[in-house]
Amino acid sequence: MVGVRRDHTVADGVADLRHALGQTQLPGIIVKLLERETRTFNGASDIVRQVGRVAANLVIDLDENRELLVIAGYVDAVTSSPPFRDIDMNGITPSTQALVASLHNMVIDGHNGHKCDLRANVADLCNVPLAAWAHPIWLQPAFPNSTEIDVHFHVVSSACSLFEAWFSTEGSSDETLGVRSTSTDVLSLLDTVLDFVEHAFVPTEWARVHDDDESDEEELFYHDKALGKSKAAIIKGVVNLASETPETKSTASFWNRMRGWLEQDTSIRDDLVNCAILSFGNSIQNATTQHSLIGLLKNLSIPPENKLVLGRSGVMETVVGIGVWSAERDALGSIQGGAIGLVKNLCKNNQIFISGYKDPLLALLERTKDPALRSEGTRIFVNAIKSLSATSLTGFADERIIKLLVTMLRDGSQHIILQNEAIIALTLLATFGPSGTVLQQLSLGGEATRQEIQSNAKTLEYKIQN
Repeated sequence: MVGVRRDHTVADGVADLRHALGQTQLPGIIVKLLERETRTFNGASDIVRQVGRVAANLVIDLDENRELLVIAGYVDAVTSSPPFRDIDMNGITPSTQALVASLHNMVIDGHNGHKCDLRANVADLCNVPLAAWAHPIWLQPAFPNSTEIDVHFHVVSSACSLFEAWFSTEGSSDETLGVRSTSTDVLSLLDTVLDFVEHAFVPTEWARVHDDDESDEEELFYHDKALGKSKAAIIKGVVNLASETPETKSTASFWNRMRGWLEQDTSIRDDLVNCAILSFGNSIQNATTQHSLIGLLKNLSIPPENKLVLGRSGVMETVVGIGVWSAERDALGSIQGGAIGLVKNLCKNNQIFISGYKDPLLALLERTKDPALRSEGTRIFVNAIKSLSATSLTGFADERIIKLLVTMLRDGSQHIILQNEAIIALTLLATFGPSGTVLQQLSLGGEATRQEIQSNAKTLEYKIQN
């Protein structure tokens, strides 16, 4: 495919030439040639292939040329051409490959004009090669038996990457494909990609030796790895879609499939289990449901044997990801407190705390006026510091964390356990953290507090080291 893999040094050297060519009548000529040739297209046309090659090279790293081709009608001409629309009869031809390369180069840097022009057709374009490639698993094949299964991996991976990108959480329904609805057509397309995720495999006949030193096993391993990445991209898109797919009669097939995936053996298909868990998590919008779910997870996180399972299942990522600690949820103190209790349990004697959760929690603890919530949130950092003291505490040498620990020590006179936990955490930071981190911040508590901390910390540190 022209332009998919390119030499950046050469591309930089001819950038000025490509820019100059874009200012000529070349974009319009390309579109007219494509429209003329596709009227008499018989499955193979070197002119169509060359048009795709020229377009692919013309737009490399040049948004201005991409815009000119969009204005000239190139995207419409490509998506309505026989190499795409008659793929069931003609299969994947060199002309198709070249045109796909040009579309790939037009969208690879996120060119908005091209994405908007392509959105009306992209669902069909993704559906056809995915279904054709995976058609041995269909009970009723989507294409005639004579159709050759020869869809190249770059087409599949590009289609899956587009699916993930357009259904990412950064976009809105107005900016994406416009298919975030529950219509029958959309659900049938979703069934297609879910079948691909669940059943698609690499046919053994695809193990073609391209190099004398490569074995069939090495070739299949390469294809399996590429297939896995494509499925992962689809799963990310599906998880994002789940947040906008309420469980109704029309969406029952999707959610029933997710329930079926939950019952899969994680040692065989952990990808399906993770997709189902995250999809159900993303679908939870109601505050009462969130409260119930977080309460259940909090109780499940108490037994030590459950912590590793919950941690590996992505529970912490999902809970933080739905924004339980955001300012918008401050009115829902029970949910925020429940999430703190859950994460605190998961961080106790368990090295799964990731510093990426630190900032939203610290922001909540700085906003809250509830001393109990602040103390429980601070205990998350105590548990994390105790669990990670043997590895690295660099991520916890944070002025905000130390200030919270000192505050808990100073204000926890009625709760000895809070004072003891604060002393332990500060001592571990002083012993195993970056040099001077704790002592520099202890003045936040005043002279008397500083002396108390130093006395207790030195005693505890001596006992730890001896």
